[in-house]
Amino acid sequence: CAAIVASDNHGDQRSVRTAVEWLESNGGRVQAELLATGNPHAILTDGRPEPVPRLRIRRGWYSTLKEFVIGGKEA
Repeated sequence: CAAIVASDNHGDQRSVRTAVEWLESNGGRVQAELLATGNPHAILTDGRPEPVPRLRIRRGWYSTLKEFVIGGKEA
């Protein structure tokens, strides 16, 4: 549900690189490239951003069971 990842950082430790690293470590290399490089470039050059494929995040059985037992997201 996003076309780009960006930051309005004013000197703290947060960065776009953190988001890119997280995406890449969770199997989202294509998504990271589109969100951090491809789509921002398209917007700045009056192009059209490409749709970003959905990223299915792999979760362990414990996290799934915990959410099911205490509520929250559907398991």
